[in-house]
Amino acid sequence: MRSYSRPSSSRSSRRIIPWNDHVLVERRRKEARSAGGLMLPEQNVKQLNEGVVVAVGKGKRTMDGKFLPMTIKVGDNVLMMDNRGTEIKLDDKDYILLREDEILGILEDTDEPIDATVSTELPDVKDLPK
Repeated sequence: MRSYSRPSSSRSSRRIIPWNDHVLVERRRKEARSAGGLMLPEQNVKQLNEGVVVAVGKGKRTMDGKFLPMTIKVGDNVLMMDNRGTEIKLDDKDYILLREDEILGILEDTDEPIDATVSTELPDVKDLPK
């Protein structure tokens, strides 16, 4: 994974506009505290693979030149693949620029309980289609 940064002392502001099927995600920072409440050094804190989409490209270009629209939208909370994309640091914020297909899913907050029960029963052989 490549990494780029820009000194924060620069006065002009820049923005990144993703090209085609690229997505710009602002990484979430993990809390730098131990379970006992002690502050941890930054190098001991593992980066999260979560972030918020801040910009999206136009979409994926097909062979005939048309664009397939993006399914990810600005503001989506996403889960990203490990070691993919290009890390960018602008104005003391961490971003990652990656392709839409390198996003594993959209994270949604819900109050509904998750049904994590898995059926271990196998169907009866008589009930299987022939």
